[in-house]
Amino acid sequence: MKYQLSDIAKTITTGQIMNRVTLGKDEEDNSSCFNMQELVPGAISGGVVHLDNTLQVRLKKMPLDNKMTKLNDIVIKLSSPYDCALVTEGEEGLLVPSYCAIISGIDEQHINIKYLVGYLNSEFAKEKMLIGVSTSAGTMVKQRTLSDLEIVVPDIKKQAVIGEAYWQSCQKKYVLEKMVLNQQGISDSIIDEVLRQETSYDN
Repeated sequence: MKYQLSDIAKTITTGQIMNRVTLGKDEEDNSSCFNMQELVPGAISGGVVHLDNTLQVRLKKMPLDNKMTKLNDIVIKLSSPYDCALVTEGEEGLLVPSYCAIISGIDEQHINIKYLVGYLNSEFAKEKMLIGVSTSAGTMVKQRTLSDLEIVVPDIKKQAVIGEAYWQSCQKKYVLEKMVLNQQGISDSIIDEVLRQETSYDN
């Protein structure tokens, strides 16, 4: 069976135009201003939201509710490499910029959310999404193009199996990436300490 994405999602919303809500360099910071975490595109990778890569921004006004993440939303980059991620507990309330879109209210009777995340991250889906779209640097996929994207939908039980296998793979990849970064930090610290000692000896 096949659907368009707009058939199985209640809303598909582009993110916030940031300069409308962020405090500008020439604007006065006062008690009405506040901080919020921005879900920058670099924090969306491999089906997962990387909280360590979100950015703290200073806001002068509260964004609309539909520009912030909620549980079981899917957030997707509108420019290359067009990755998407599932919003889980602990990742709610992030401000989504206009470089991304939020897919909300997914019809779970017809589609498994984890399967949909895997499908949207597949090269198969990206090729379909980019048909007739210029992929030159800086080109963004339009909301209408995303809404019209064809979704291939197997039996719901098969979706559940595929979706869970994909999600477990995403989680393992996420943990391994964090381990690599941590190990790299340890390695860099060792070299830094040795060089500092050597330099102090020379002096």
